[in-house]
Amino acid sequence: EHTLSATTARTFLAFALTCFDAYLQRLNQRSQRRLEWAQTLQFPHAAFRKNQRAMAGQVFKSVSRQENLLLEAVTGSGKTMAVLFPALKAQSLHEQFFFLTSRSRGADAALSAVEQLVQPTAPLKAVHITAKEKTCPMAQMICDAAVCPNAAGYYSRLPAALSELENVPIISRQTVEDTAKTHTLCPFELNLDAAVTADIVIGDYNYVFDPSVRLQRFAYDRQQSLLIDEAHQISPRVSEMLSVELTLADIESA
Repeated sequence: EHTLSATTARTFLAFALTCFDAYLQRLNQRSQRRLEWAQTLQFPHAAFRKNQRAMAGQVFKSVSRQENLLLEAVTGSGKTMAVLFPALKAQSLHEQFFFLTSRSRGADAALSAVEQLVQPTAPLKAVHITAKEKTCPMAQMICDAAVCPNAAGYYSRLPAALSELENVPIISRQTVEDTAKTHTLCPFELNLDAAVTADIVIGDYNYVFDPSVRLQRFAYDRQQSLLIDEAHQISPRVSEMLSVELTLADIESA
C-alpha cells in the first residue's frame, strides 16, 4: 500500500499530463510534416506499368472519399506500389493504414514498396508486426515477469526504446529485435507499442479479423483504413478463425 497526499497526487497528475501533451504535440507535428512530404512524393519508377496508373487513380479517389474499392489485377502488374503510393498521397492527418496480408511474401513486398518510396529522413513511420513466436528470444516462450527478464520492468525501460524508434521511418523485424535487445524488452510487445503511432502497420489478416488474436489497442480507433492484399484469401482464413472444432475424443474426455 502507498499513501499519497492530495498535493502530491495532483502534482504527479499535472506532470504526467504535461508529458503526454508534449508527446501528442510531437505526433501531430510529424503528421503535419507527413502531409507536406506526401504532396511532393514522386512515383519511384520512371513510368507506370500498363494499367498501374489507372489502379493508382482509383485508390487515390477511394482513400480521399473514404470509399471501399475492390481491385483485380494479374500477378506482376505492380498492385502493391499502385496501392501504397496513392494511399500515402491521399492519407489524412491522423489516418492510420493497416496493410494486411496472408503470407510473409506479401508483407515483404509491402516493406519493399515502402522502402522505395521513403527516404531515411521522411516524416513517415511504417511498422511491420511479426508473430510473437518468431521474435521471442527466450528458449521457452513464457510471458511472465517472474520468469522473463524482458517482461520484468518492461514499462520502465519502454520510453527510451520508443524514443529511439521515434524517428526511424521503417521499423522492420530486425530493427525491433535489435532495439529490444539493447533495452532488454520483449520484442513483440515493443513491436506493438511502436505500431500504435505508425502511419502504416504491415501484418497478417489475423491482427484485425481474428477475435482471439485481434490487437485490442487498435480496436477503438476510427481513423483506420484497411489495405488488404490478396483479398480473395480472406474468406477461407476468416472461416478458419471463426470455426470451432469438437472431436469425439474431446466429448469422451469430458
